[in-house]
Amino acid sequence: MREYPEAIETWRNEILNPYCLKECLEKTCCTRLLLSGLTGEQVHVIAGDDDPELIEKLRKNEKIIRTTRIFPSFGWRYSFLEPPCPAYDEKNGKCRVYGNFLKPEKCRTFPLQVRNEGMDFGVSLLFDARCEYVSGNGVRLLDEFDGVMGIRSVYVTVL
Repeated sequence: MREYPEAIETWRNEILNPYCLKECLEKTCCTRLLLSGLTGEQVHVIAGDDDPELIEKLRKNEKIIRTTRIFPSFGWRYSFLEPPCPAYDEKNGKCRVYGNFLKPEKCRTFPLQVRNEGMDFGVSLLFDARCEYVSGNGVRLLDEFDGVMGIRSVYVTVL
């Protein structure tokens, strides 16, 4: 019997990622989500080092803000204030930072959040219904994760 980390990784690699790259028309992850908590390095990667003036343009247009530091050693955090994500190439319909290790956590994990309910109870999987794949395959998701060790519950919701 599979355990949940393996089941999630298999689902992402074999089902979700191929769907996103070849079939998704809405691109919710790139066109509707707001990115926050980004490091300066992530902002440079997302905004594109091929156009170093883009970050300054974003700041002038107030599409990016610098938020306060939680801990000085962490440095500043940034947020893009409105979609679409600057890394989204609208002409080609693709993310320019797909596969980059600096890709923001929200981008890497969308449309799934894993909530740990405690070691005794297992985890809950929350799938974001704004994702085209999730909204069209909600019942199938329940079947795909049925009987996986460590999963307590599966929800389709708007996160």
